[in-house]
Amino acid sequence: MTRPQRITLTIALLVIAGLLIAFTTLKWDQANRLATVASLVVAVLSLGAAVFFGLRPAQPPRRGGITVRNSGNARATGAGSRATSGAAGAPGAASGPVEVSDSGDAEARDGGRGTSGWESRP
Repeated sequence: MTRPQRITLTIALLVIAGLLIAFTTLKWDQANRLATVASLVVAVLSLGAAVFFGLRPAQPPRRGGITVRNSGNARATGAGSRATSGAAGAPGAASGPVEVSDSGDAEARDGGRGTSGWESRP
């Protein structure tokens, strides 16, 4: 839970506790008036929140980049085999930056294919 969420929850719980104490100590007519005013305040705040969040522009979903660090060595032996030390993915797999650092050696033998770093695969 984030700090603003904790603060909001604490304030809400304090307000609820205060209202409960007031309702148990006040006479019926006074408690009735307090409940009416509290209901009005909550209704106005709810309407304001609905309008505020309803008018905000929709945010596109965020997709992050790819980060690979300290990958090990890779070896491909034989035709059609692949060895990737780092990362591989389809074009557009990462909408953000692709960062590969300290990738290991990629060794290919006998018709294999090796990549050290980033390889874009269909």
